[in-house]
Amino acid sequence: MTVLQDLAQQGITVICSIHQPSSEISAMFQNLILLCEGQTVYAGNAKTSLEYFNKVTAAHNLSPAPVDSNPVDIYMKWMYVGSEISKAHTDRIAILKAAWKNQIELQISNNSDSKLEIIQ
Repeated sequence: MTVLQDLAQQGITVICSIHQPSSEISAMFQNLILLCEGQTVYAGNAKTSLEYFNKVTAAHNLSPAPVDSNPVDIYMKWMYVGSEISKAHTDRIAILKAAWKNQIELQISNNSDSKLEIIQ
C-alpha cells in the first residue's frame, strides 16, 4: 500500500478495490467510494466520511457510529446485505442510498461544486 500511496503523492491516479481493509490501510485513503447493492452511498473525502454518515443517521433518528470506532468496520456493519438481516437494517440501507441520491440531485439542481449539505 505504501507504494500505491507514493504513486498517488506523485500525482498518479490510484484506484483500489479493497474488501474490509484494516484501519491502518483505510487511514491511507484520500477519497472513498462506498457501494451497497451496486448503488453509491458515499463518494468523497475519506477523512470526512464518518461525519457524513453520522449526520445522515442523526437526521433520521438512527444510532450514530460508536465513538473511536474504525469507520470501515462501521460501514461494513451498516451496509451488510445478507439473508439474516432485520427490517431496521434494511431500512438503514434504504436511508443511506436515498440520502446519497438526494445529495447528488441537490448538487445537480444547484449546479454547484459547493460542499454537500445533509438534507432530510
